[in-house]
Amino acid sequence: MARPIPKLSGNDGKDFTIVIDKFGKGVMTLFDETRLPIDSVQQALNMLLDQDGVYTTRPGTTTYGATLTTPIDGATSFAKYNTDGTITTYIAVIDNGAFKYSTDGGAWTTVSGKTWTTGKPVFFEQIGSRLYIANGADNMAYYDITLGTLVTFTALATPGTLVAPTRTGLAAGSYNAYYKITAINAIGESIASAEMSVAAGINKTRENWTTGTDYLTMSWGAVAGATRYNIYYSSATGEEVWLDSSATTSYVDTGIATPNSYQEAPTVDSTAGPKYGYLAKSGNRLWATRDPNLPYRVGWTGTGQYMGAFNPFYGGGYIDLNKGSDERPEVVTHFRDGKGTAVATVLTSNPNGAGSTWHIALTTLTVDTLTIVVPQAYQQQGSVGTRSPRGVVEYNDSIYSPSPKGFRNTGSKQSILNVLVTQEISDNIRPSVRSINNAYASGIAGYAFDGRIYWSVPFGTTTNNQTWVYDLERGGSWILNWSIGVKQFFEYTDSSGTIRLMAVPNTGTKLIQFTDGVSGDNGVAFSTNLESGLVHWDKNHVTWAYIQKVYVEVADPAGVVNFNISGTQKGKSFRSLKTIQIADSTSNSSMGADLWGDVLYGDTGEAPSTFSQSSVKKYVRINKLLNNLKWQFTSSTIDAQYTVMQIVIKGVMLPTSDPAEYRA
Repeated sequence: MARPIPKLSGNDGKDFTIVIDKFGKGVMTLFDETRLPIDSVQQALNMLLDQDGVYTTRPGTTTYGATLTTPIDGATSFAKYNTDGTITTYIAVIDNGAFKYSTDGGAWTTVSGKTWTTGKPVFFEQIGSRLYIANGADNMAYYDITLGTLVTFTALATPGTLVAPTRTGLAAGSYNAYYKITAINAIGESIASAEMSVAAGINKTRENWTTGTDYLTMSWGAVAGATRYNIYYSSATGEEVWLDSSATTSYVDTGIATPNSYQEAPTVDSTAGPKYGYLAKSGNRLWATRDPNLPYRVGWTGTGQYMGAFNPFYGGGYIDLNKGSDERPEVVTHFRDGKGTAVATVLTSNPNGAGSTWHIALTTLTVDTLTIVVPQAYQQQGSVGTRSPRGVVEYNDSIYSPSPKGFRNTGSKQSILNVLVTQEISDNIRPSVRSINNAYASGIAGYAFDGRIYWSVPFGTTTNNQTWVYDLERGGSWILNWSIGVKQFFEYTDSSGTIRLMAVPNTGTKLIQFTDGVSGDNGVAFSTNLESGLVHWDKNHVTWAYIQKVYVEVADPAGVVNFNISGTQKGKSFRSLKTIQIADSTSNSSMGADLWGDVLYGDTGEAPSTFSQSSVKKYVRINKLLNNLKWQFTSSTIDAQYTVMQIVIKGVMLPTSDPAEYRA
């Protein structure tokens, strides 16, 4: 990337002025300070790009809502649709293992009926009047928003008392048919039964049975609480796949039902609720990943009234992606393939941090009166996945995700049709990305809000301790860093219609919100540091200039704001040259109570009003021969606020001999 050279204006290049009034390239840590573009900065601690690309102090944070017990392992907002047509919005949390909710920052209501293992990230997903809850350690449950109760599920027993298949129309032979039976309920499926087969075998393969004449009959004992039973079949022992479903404790295999090779007989019981660790909606279904017992599995539910049932009869199912490889499915998001077809999109991880992206399309196959859901999974070429479930953000028809190899964007690329392209968006801050603690990158949290994506990352530590901002509205600029880390971001709209950017703190007993016009983090001052690279006078970096003044314009300054100029003088090392403080300017003005013509404006004496000046201009007198210059804004007081509108450098180009230190 070529470094733009300041445009000099003045008398034939002798007197010159450099104006820096836009900083749209954001923070660039990839470059040494001597090669930074003039419209970028080296650091923007606790700053934010605003307007047309100027820096301002970031929003502060305050606590929100009543006190919690901690740890707070997850939070979300959900909506209740009332019978009178109104909507009430709530915040839900899992706090010290308990489900709690509140509205408008009021008291928390604890709902009994289930507890969750603490220290495990919790994911929520609302479907109609149900708020599903998963954490990868405990059985999935849901909160019934209408009834105000937690709904859990009771595990079913494995079917037993098996009566082996008996032949009708078939004779003994060298072939055989093997079956396993499972019990299902509203959410899941039991472990498959012991295998049963035909004594003495059969004389035909199943494909060659005569319809209406050849069939096998089998039965099993009833399972308390089961709504149906699934039948799994194979022509080889131990390879059973889903065949059919029965409402009774017997089944007749006529050879008509088609085995679904994607649905193997389950080895894990999910009837008490599966133990998925991630939830998302896509295509009117609930999707899930990160079951600790089934690391390759991506599961989905049925639709409509069965949106919540993961078993095959109700339209649910699963697929084990790239089973046996080093990849693990992490995240499902509702996205599209390269042709624009809406599909469930899965991001995976692997040990080296790359992973990949997969698309899963569900098609249906109808045999007789039975409809089978068949998944079609295919890997996106050249893609990268993630190991950070909370860090994936879908925004403006693209997926943004963090990985140890950089932050990525997956979406369409201009001039390339029918192809999704994954490309790095963090190349300008790559050295910073390398300092993220990859052992704890799974905890990275992300959220899109007001045209920006916020990522909280573990920078050189084990918990998220910094927040980075990727500004999409200002050309994809990065702002590093905010000195606050959180476990999770989410959004809440209260009853007044106010939209709040919320977060779950790493520690503390209350949720927090990012709020414009608030200084500090929960009443504690944070420091700011906006620091440029080295500004040179020409591209060869060897020219010297007599710098007279550096002007600065700051909008709405408050508190103590310091402005420093550093530079390299001839015969001296790089050093600080001068520092000034920038404060708000005020003026007195009022309309007095004097007689104007025949009209008296008031009949009492009036004190003048005090008005704040919205823009403050200051200059630093330098009057030194410099090879380069760096500017810097800092603050550390709780009330400090400022917006940098422009920096203007004025000087004279002077021919001079090279300094002695240039000699080899």
